[in-house]
Amino acid sequence: MKFLKHPQDKVIIKPYDPNWKKEYQQEKDLLESLFQGLPIFFHHIGSTSIPGCDAKPIIDILGVTANILEIDPFNQACENKGFQPLGEWGMKQRRFFTKRGPVSVNLHIFEDSDPEVARHLRFRDYLINHPEKKEEYVALKKKRALENDTDVFYYVLGKEG
Repeated sequence: MKFLKHPQDKVIIKPYDPNWKKEYQQEKDLLESLFQGLPIFFHHIGSTSIPGCDAKPIIDILGVTANILEIDPFNQACENKGFQPLGEWGMKQRRFFTKRGPVSVNLHIFEDSDPEVARHLRFRDYLINHPEKKEEYVALKKKRALENDTDVFYYVLGKEG
């Protein structure tokens, strides 16, 4: 996986915030209105979706659709609401959008047949159902952030290995 650094990202791990669930719901509602008429389903993924998990305070949202090419005509509407369209952004067949502000969001959209969909959902569900593994994961994230808080690429790859 090629990971490109977003210029506004710095690796800062914060204690779990129950407001992340509310922020996700607000962003999901906004996205559903932006993509109105397109069959797309949204899921809260990443560390902010895992109760009790410390995380970078960026809400990760997974969008799942039948045809990824149907996303592109919505780029301007997304941009008008603060979501910067970044195309594939290092992952083939993904559409990636970022939003930075009081609520920061990474939106990853894949076709329903893409294995990344199941991978993201399995990872989230595994950590929710295995608290001891969640704690190991949090420790690893904190370690990587302390080692280098300005290199998101280093942080992301270190969490996976």
